[in-house]
Amino acid sequence: MRSAAGRETVAAPSNTLARSAAGLRTGVLPVVVVFVGLAVVYVVEAWAHHSPWIYYDELHYTWNSRAIADLGVEPGAKSWSFAGLYPFLIAPAWLLHDVHAAYFTAKLIGAVTMAAVVFPAYLLARSLAVERPVALVAAAGTAAVPAMSYSSSLMTETLAYPYATLCFFLIVRALAVRSRAWLGAAAVASLIAPLVRQELAAIPIAFAAAAFALFAMSPWVRRRWSVRARWAAAAGLCICLAAAAWLLTLVSTAWSTAVRHPVAMVQSARSAAGAVAVGVGILPAVAAVAAFGGRRREDQPPSTVRPFLALFGSAALAFLLYTAAKRTYFGTVFGPGNLVPERNVIYLTPLVFAAAALLLSRLRANPLVLAGAALLVAWIVATVPLLFLSYPAQDAPSLEVLWPLHDRLGFSSAAMHGLLVGAVAVSLLVLLALAAKNSLAALGAVGAVVLCFVLAAEVYTSRRSANYARGLAASVPRPLDWIDRATGGSSAIYLGQRILQPSDIWTQAFWNRSLVRLRSLDDTPGGTGERGIRATGDILRMSVAKYGALPAPRGTRFLVAEEGITGDGDPIAREGRWAIYRGTRLESAALGVYSDRWMGARSSLRVFSPIAGSVRVVLSRTASCGLKDVPGHARLAIDGKPWAEGVIRACRTIVLSSPILLPPYEAVVTIEPTFSPATLDPHSPDARQLGAQVRYRFISNGIP
Repeated sequence: MRSAAGRETVAAPSNTLARSAAGLRTGVLPVVVVFVGLAVVYVVEAWAHHSPWIYYDELHYTWNSRAIADLGVEPGAKSWSFAGLYPFLIAPAWLLHDVHAAYFTAKLIGAVTMAAVVFPAYLLARSLAVERPVALVAAAGTAAVPAMSYSSSLMTETLAYPYATLCFFLIVRALAVRSRAWLGAAAVASLIAPLVRQELAAIPIAFAAAAFALFAMSPWVRRRWSVRARWAAAAGLCICLAAAAWLLTLVSTAWSTAVRHPVAMVQSARSAAGAVAVGVGILPAVAAVAAFGGRRREDQPPSTVRPFLALFGSAALAFLLYTAAKRTYFGTVFGPGNLVPERNVIYLTPLVFAAAALLLSRLRANPLVLAGAALLVAWIVATVPLLFLSYPAQDAPSLEVLWPLHDRLGFSSAAMHGLLVGAVAVSLLVLLALAAKNSLAALGAVGAVVLCFVLAAEVYTSRRSANYARGLAASVPRPLDWIDRATGGSSAIYLGQRILQPSDIWTQAFWNRSLVRLRSLDDTPGGTGERGIRATGDILRMSVAKYGALPAPRGTRFLVAEEGITGDGDPIAREGRWAIYRGTRLESAALGVYSDRWMGARSSLRVFSPIAGSVRVVLSRTASCGLKDVPGHARLAIDGKPWAEGVIRACRTIVLSSPILLPPYEAVVTIEPTFSPATLDPHSPDARQLGAQVRYRFISNGIP
């Protein structure tokens, strides 16, 4: 008996360990394998991105995370503004001295963090009693969509996407189990969500709406409330919601502006939903919509289906309403821009895949409901705006997969809309076949096709953004941190004018920590500060004192000037059209001159030097040889008084000079008429009105 008892005592732990190992192999290990595989892909993609490209978002988060990192070694050294929790996530990377190493480390943190969405997505699907293989496919799809291309950038989506998925899992479990622990965890996570990203404020709203919907449909309410009382409560709720919407118009400018354009709001929400449908491979989108009309099987507990569908519907409504209001407001105030605001609704993706897995695994699909869902998705994808841009659409990564069809095969918008509708029809046929024959092998094959599509779309999207980032950085001098090397890391201020494409300036501000201010002498670039904030990365207009002193921050020792802007003294370094000067005082500054030295109808040189001197102006049209000659009458005036004039012609150069004068004064050059290269040459993309290429030179004569 002892030996038998002894054998039983030994056998029991062995069986427990065997079951644990089997559970590990069938449950946790596959999820870890998927996470590691996708994380490797995204780390490689992050390595391929040699420079930021989503401006000025990446620069804004970079400056804040750098300032947070500096607090640990230099308390109070730099100011920073709270931009969510993401800057704190990547702040440790900026403790590295080398900018290249710090940049890759920050991207590495983001790539691994965003790939970790696999875990909450898998738990979300498993909480619906979905089989493990189906839940694994849903989790892998969530972590492989084109929106994952944000993992290569310094964007808050790398943290917000997995965090939103975690909140959804906690909310579903809390509404299903209704224990204090789960309800507390879901409530805390939902309240923290807006601190992760502003758009995630929709999560606590969705939580509350889902809980209320479950309460209103509960048997307790049906038993104790009459039909008339329920209708009265519903009417009262509608009145409260209308009052809340009206009060919101009094405190929110964005909302009050958006509600005046209801059609635009519907179009924005529809476009965002259409992009998500394309990004998930269309079939999961059709299945997710049909899940609301699916019939529960006998082995499916109702407590897991209703909370999930209540949350899915509430979250979809909250995120789409938020996106519609935000996009309509920006479109009304700042122009149309990107018409597809998918970036704000990518958080619905895990819910879409989980709903599709629920329908295919645990619910009985109704053919009529499937047809209705297909019609809805077909309408959405057939009306989504298709932007054929030469650069990646940073707010709509899912639509990037359509670019080769237009660029290489010449597909028009109508043809691609027809292709998307055809994909919806094929998805409907596949779903009907799966509903008729419940085969795990067929379901696995369909899941594999969807995963291959979404991952291929993500890889293509990431590759395109990497190429675009490489192109943005091509105009920046090498090494990229040349300013830091020239200044020894001391603070410097950038000063430019006629800034029509500020990306090269932002790129240098990213790679050179010494650039603490970016300023302009005119109103370019347009649109800075459109987010309603004044971040360090804004290129703001600066006024100059009478003798050239700049209002630079205390401790600023160097000036980085665009071509045409001359500092006091000789430059200590010069690369391309930029020069670095000691001090923050100007000798002269040319205004109205493009970076390629062309001017339009008017340009000027403001002279600040306290030493008397003359201005020499060289006007040239040698770069316009081959175009029709449009003679221009050039005049030079000093403080409004004419001094010299001449005629500038194609392939010619003239020189205008002023007398010796005591600064400060302003030399103004005007040319009439101007010409447009695009008008004279149909093959030219340059539609500017140009006068001549101008080069100003202040010649000091040593007279005090």
